[in-house]
Amino acid sequence: MSAKERARLEVFGRVKANRFLEEKFLPALNKRFAVSAAVEGDLHRPLEAGYDLDRAFSVQERRVVQSD
Repeated sequence: MSAKERARLEVFGRVKANRFLEEKFLPALNKRFAVSAAVEGDLHRPLEAGYDLDRAFSVQERRVVQSD
């Protein structure tokens, strides 16, 4: 949303801008673009036995600290 649009809607300041987003903008956006799921329910596959999510979703790097 441009500054011109915000000014037209008299949205000034963080509090008023957040209120506008919550009460006007987001509901209109959701009404326009929301799509219902084709199938209801949770369609995630079960996790295979022995699969370590902590390891899969962690970034580990070996680093060396040197005195420069």
